[in-house]
Amino acid sequence: MVYQILLSCDSGKSVLADDTDAVSDVPVCGNGILEEGETCDSTQIECRDIDPLKYDSGVATCGSDCQEYDTSPCVENTQCGNYVVETGEACDGNAKLCSEIDPDKYVSGFAPCFKTCSGWDAKVCRTYVECGNDHLEELEPCERFSRKDCVDLNSDIFIDGIAECQYDCSGWNISECKVSQCEGVQCGSVIVVEDDYTFEFECGKCSENEICTFEKECIQPCDGGKCGEVKIKNSTGEELTFQCRKCNELQYCSSENECVPACGNMACGDDHGYNCGECPDGFYCSTYPNRCKKMPDIPVQKIPEGVFYMGCNFYVDDYCNEAESPYHMVYVSPFMISTHEVTVEEYQFCIDSGLCSDAVEDGSHYRTYDINFRCNIGSEREPDQPANCINYAGADAFCRFMGGSLPTEAQWEKAARGGCELYADCEKDTPMFPWGNEQASCQYAVIVDVNSGLAGCETGGTFPVGSKPDGISPYGLYDMAGNVWEWCSDWFDGDYYDVSPYEDPQGPESGVEKILKGGSCNFSWVGVRPSYRYNVAPSINYTFGGFRCVFSVEN
Repeated sequence: MVYQILLSCDSGKSVLADDTDAVSDVPVCGNGILEEGETCDSTQIECRDIDPLKYDSGVATCGSDCQEYDTSPCVENTQCGNYVVETGEACDGNAKLCSEIDPDKYVSGFAPCFKTCSGWDAKVCRTYVECGNDHLEELEPCERFSRKDCVDLNSDIFIDGIAECQYDCSGWNISECKVSQCEGVQCGSVIVVEDDYTFEFECGKCSENEICTFEKECIQPCDGGKCGEVKIKNSTGEELTFQCRKCNELQYCSSENECVPACGNMACGDDHGYNCGECPDGFYCSTYPNRCKKMPDIPVQKIPEGVFYMGCNFYVDDYCNEAESPYHMVYVSPFMISTHEVTVEEYQFCIDSGLCSDAVEDGSHYRTYDINFRCNIGSEREPDQPANCINYAGADAFCRFMGGSLPTEAQWEKAARGGCELYADCEKDTPMFPWGNEQASCQYAVIVDVNSGLAGCETGGTFPVGSKPDGISPYGLYDMAGNVWEWCSDWFDGDYYDVSPYEDPQGPESGVEKILKGGSCNFSWVGVRPSYRYNVAPSINYTFGGFRCVFSVEN
């Protein structure tokens, strides 16, 4: 039975009650029930919940009297500047001996705490006691004003001189040391890296009228009678220009800056601006050493003045195309034309003169066998093979070398087919081919064989000029059909025949491509018709491109 004391409402006296179901109003600490008069009772609480401004973490437990929490396990918030070293702080307002921070590095001084309480500011700490106190301390490489032989510092680099300690005792000043790199060097400076420092050492100086070259030699720029502009790189790599003496009359300054007599080994032509002489008629000036040589003898045929029918003769030709029309009459003044295509042997004369070149601004005039095996120049083929792989400029240069020019399309076509003085009914009788109207074949021209379809009449290339006498033209010209295409001076325009003049047409004033006539060893019989018009860019060294020249009748 449980006895409980009950207070009477009437008298305030206690009354003994026998009631096991009654509940006491007196608090019991430790029963786990928060009762009146208790702050806590056997409970735990997060410290932040007690005072979030004061505590950062931890758990507080209710005290044994249930009146307050035990906050000893609580972690308070860190407060830098309160002069209390709290959790997370290295220091808070307190200084520290530098030797305690790093005894291997610092020997004196007090380091203050950073304002962030994260550590000590060691900038005031000293790594050595004092530079200039005449005492070489442990961390000093040298003491102020001390001196030492450079060889003793580094015998691999220095050969002489005295080094003095830097004013702040941080190392040796080796600027006065003599280095082995200067041995055999007349002038200029060398660079030496020592202990992570870079030093420049002067090895010597030249006299007032000398220059120290990039090779570190003292020279006089115009010494030895040099002429013209002398360019020298000085010891720092800068290029300097010096004006030396002028050569005497009839001398020129060579690329070696020496005065050389002009025309000393030359009989003609130009030698550095001096005219060494002119060659007589029938001769040309060859390249250095410049000798007069005889011009090549190229046979020509005279083409009389008169009219002829130009374009495709539709009376006998079923293969006319628009560029070959209309078929029209043209008057051509008299001229001379090469009997055969210009040969390799003949073109070599122009190469020897320097006028025909494989190194010109607008591209090589010609290509050789070592570049293209189909090119006859430079090959072991017969010297009377046609000169092929020639561009327009290369063909024009040769004709000018010979005193002539490339033919106009009208001149070329009249020479190939014949003028009206040869035919009773010129309009209808002008032939389809140079030899007449018989079908083109390898009997008449070097073309693609009509039976086998193989180029060069089954040889794959060109023939020596004049190899097809059955294909000769009415004026006695060889290979006006086949072998190689022949450059004309005209620009190409497929509609030009509609507007071309009646007398001596020269072709359009401008264009993109030039005219070639006559077909080649690599073309079918259709292309060897004299009326056929082929067009190629003048800069191209066309593999099957050759030419012949025309001359005025006065020549």
